[in-house]
Amino acid sequence: GVQGIQGLQGLKGDKGDAGINGKTAYQQWLDLGNTGTESNFIASLKGIKGDPGLQGLQGIQGVQGLKGDKGDAGINGKTAYQQWLDLGNTGTESDFIASLKGIKGDQGVQGIQGVQGLKGDQGVQGIQGLKGDQGDPGVAFDNTQVLTDKTWTSSMINSSLSLKANIVNVYSKTNMQTAGQAQLHWNNITNKPTLFDGTWSSLTGKPSTLAGYGITDAAALGHIHNNATSSISGFMSFGDKMKLDTLRNYTHPATHDWSILINTPFNISSPIGGQLLKYNTTTGKWENWTPNYLSVENQQLSLTNNQLTISGAGGNTISFTNWDTDKTDDVVITGNQTIAGNKTFSGSIIANNTILANNGVNANNKIISNIAAPVANTDAVPKMYVDSLVTSLNLKIQVLQGVPVNQLMTAGATPAQLITAGAKVSDIVAAGGTVNGLTGTAIDLDGNTFKWIGIGNQVWMAENLKSIHYRNGDPIPNVTDITAWASLTTGAYCNYNNDISNVGLYGRLYNNYTVMDSRNVSPIGWHVPSKTEFLALEAALGGDTLIGGRMKEVGTLHWHTPNVGATNSSKFLGLPSGNRHDDGTFNYMTICGCFQSSTEYEFDSTKSYHFHLLFWRAILESVYYSKTYGLSIRCIKD
Repeated sequence: GVQGIQGLQGLKGDKGDAGINGKTAYQQWLDLGNTGTESNFIASLKGIKGDPGLQGLQGIQGVQGLKGDKGDAGINGKTAYQQWLDLGNTGTESDFIASLKGIKGDQGVQGIQGVQGLKGDQGVQGIQGLKGDQGDPGVAFDNTQVLTDKTWTSSMINSSLSLKANIVNVYSKTNMQTAGQAQLHWNNITNKPTLFDGTWSSLTGKPSTLAGYGITDAAALGHIHNNATSSISGFMSFGDKMKLDTLRNYTHPATHDWSILINTPFNISSPIGGQLLKYNTTTGKWENWTPNYLSVENQQLSLTNNQLTISGAGGNTISFTNWDTDKTDDVVITGNQTIAGNKTFSGSIIANNTILANNGVNANNKIISNIAAPVANTDAVPKMYVDSLVTSLNLKIQVLQGVPVNQLMTAGATPAQLITAGAKVSDIVAAGGTVNGLTGTAIDLDGNTFKWIGIGNQVWMAENLKSIHYRNGDPIPNVTDITAWASLTTGAYCNYNNDISNVGLYGRLYNNYTVMDSRNVSPIGWHVPSKTEFLALEAALGGDTLIGGRMKEVGTLHWHTPNVGATNSSKFLGLPSGNRHDDGTFNYMTICGCFQSSTEYEFDSTKSYHFHLLFWRAILESVYYSKTYGLSIRCIKD
């Protein structure tokens, strides 16, 4: 048959009896036959000591500790002199100083004798002196007398002429025996040789001809040029001689005849002052000439019906038609001028300077072409510039309306245009767009134009932030006082060294409280990068120890030497803008470029992560310091 319906649930039974209390682990340990206290039981639970574990990774460098308080002044130490006295010595400070001298050392070994110098070159022989005056006659010499050095006899003197010098030397000495001794005189020496007296006539055996001196190609000694009437052998021809005689006898005339000047190519006739020269093609000569306008005559000017006439007494007349009787509206070449009425020019008007139109310019429905892109707000703009703005505005409207980026790219929008229009970089990359290497400009909240650069799949500012307002328009406080800066817990900015001239190149410095402020310091469509985004930048640049060099400006114009590894291959153009410490002092311009991040340090809420470029290394350094530090900001595109 059919299964019956399930019965109703029975009533809840009565509560059972309480269970027996269980034994503690310590009691069970005792029941197993062990003895001891609970401490012994706990100690017994420890296992055998395991093998040493692998060494852990080195921890992140700790934050630099705060500067300690100044220590107490040390006790003044004793002077060296006082310590010397304390050792039992007695005496003055001079005695103490003298006691410091060591024992005199042994005399050093004598040095090796130097090498003998090279013999010098023989000097140039001096000029022979002038012949001296003849000496006075000497006293007759008794050749039997004894001199100091030798005993001389006449036979010894006559034996050799060379003894003459010795005799003279002895004669000149002062050590002769006595003043009365006999003196030797040259004239008393017999059998002397005959000496040359230095005159030409005393020479014998002289040649009588030039050939005797080795000259074989000379003319005879008697040949002297004087009105020669024939050729002179060895000198010149007779014809050449006549020419020389003509030149020698020429007399320059005192005056010149006028015909010398009026011969060809001139034909001068009765010249007068003020005339000109003109060439006569018929005669082939230059002639003196007086044109009509130089004629000496009275001339008259007359102006009738806008015709100017110049008339001369000689009948010459020149007329100028359409002469303007007043010069009010004539255009002058130089200077300022006001011209009334309409003017028509058939050619182009070229103005090297600005054309000022006080009442405007009417192009008469014609095109004004070749206009440059505007610079000032009041500049005229070309159609191409306006078209570009319209395209950019339409694209921005479509981005704000949420039109998908891939649809806009399919319609022809480029990644650079989409970045300018405010599209998110991640959407551009997801749609297959490439941003790496793209460049452009944008405007911050205060109207400052800044450059940007695409690196990997990110778009970064290529210069430091300069804004002084939050995104909602509130001003960011400019704190210049050192003490006030050190005590900040809210957002603030400053210029390095409180010098506004540093802003143009290096931007401004902001504390991290500005970064964390909900009013947002970044321009619309941008934000302060996080630690993760900085690490992505590192990866895009190679992820090695050289990425900082790829981000730094090249050279030492702004960086301190040696600016290791700087190539700026990323076009990030990192500059050494320095920082402001949490004590309010400025430091490290030219030394490092320091950038804020939006990531708070996970172990201390008063600190945040910073990223540094350094002059002595090519890395991008990651550190964490107090949020009070003033650093540069490089925003990244949303």
